[in-house]
Amino acid sequence: MEEGQITHKLRALCVTVDAKGYSKRAAKGQYELQHDLLGMLDAAAFDAGLDRMKWALQPQGDGELAVLPGDQDERLVVDAFVRHLDAQLTAFNEDRLPDARLRLRIAMHHGVAVDAPNGYSGPAPVHVSRLLDSAALREALEESGANLVLALSESFYEELVLSRLTSLRQEDFRPLEIDEAKFQGRAWVHVPSRSLPPCTDVPPCADDSNPAEAVPGNPVRSSAAPVRAEATTTADTVDGRLIGVDAELSDHRSAEIRSEMRLGSIGETGNVTGVRIGNGARDERES
Repeated sequence: MEEGQITHKLRALCVTVDAKGYSKRAAKGQYELQHDLLGMLDAAAFDAGLDRMKWALQPQGDGELAVLPGDQDERLVVDAFVRHLDAQLTAFNEDRLPDARLRLRIAMHHGVAVDAPNGYSGPAPVHVSRLLDSAALREALEESGANLVLALSESFYEELVLSRLTSLRQEDFRPLEIDEAKFQGRAWVHVPSRSLPPCTDVPPCADDSNPAEAVPGNPVRSSAAPVRAEATTTADTVDGRLIGVDAELSDHRSAEIRSEMRLGSIGETGNVTGVRIGNGARDERES
């Protein structure tokens, strides 16, 4: 196999998100925005019945590019995920001054995305990023005064919305003409808080019978939503069990903690070294 040869291609839903006014904030404000944004995206996906832990994320500070696996229902991403995210933002922005509000642009497109050494390449990530960064979409958010605006590529709009595969309908969107040096085309824009109809059972929507309680001024979090965390191992044991406590996660009761973990390394001799967690007296032995 030649060096640099592409070995894996896929067609996937690409979702890009960007927060308005990030660069105008001080370092502390930027840190808090990133923290709040990720929390709301995770919670909105969970409430919509999606597993965001499976999404391949390419962080971008004030936003991200997400490439979704095929087992994530695209209808829920366009419909329930955006609706729950708008609810998160509504609770978060309540009683905040205009400059402190968190407002988002979101763009979606389905196409070829290639897993590359430093993220994703291919026409789909490029297309959706240009939709997100277009002056026309920035103006749409500014003019709407809403928490977020959603832009669907024309092909994705035709496949899902015009095919009536979500609760959204043609009248919930307006065309957005984009004419820039690197991109010319049409997208379709939806403003959830202005035109979203009540959720119906056909097509299926997420269950709203027991929504997470909204706390004004804070992101709405579902306590059972998976928590992203940097894992740190310790040598402390209690009754033979390896323990590690992070007080910042104490409010996520019943939540599952997921993290990418380095299990070990392969030495020059081919031997694998790493960590073995056993039980009882074996816990404190070196592996």
